[in-house]
Amino acid sequence: MVEGYPHDMSKQPEGKKMSSSFLYNGTRRMYEEAGFTYQRSKGQKNCVMIRTIAPA
Repeated sequence: MVEGYPHDMSKQPEGKKMSSSFLYNGTRRMYEEAGFTYQRSKGQKNCVMIRTIAPA
């Protein structure tokens, strides 16, 4: 299992931009496009995303 902690931009007010320096972990949408699923919220602006991968 792989776990990531992207920023959840759905909690950002519409039209408000976020500095790119805060997006080093990526966004929830980016993780979803890579096959991750939302697990839970983590703080005010982050979330936990997981993806299960087959053993090598």
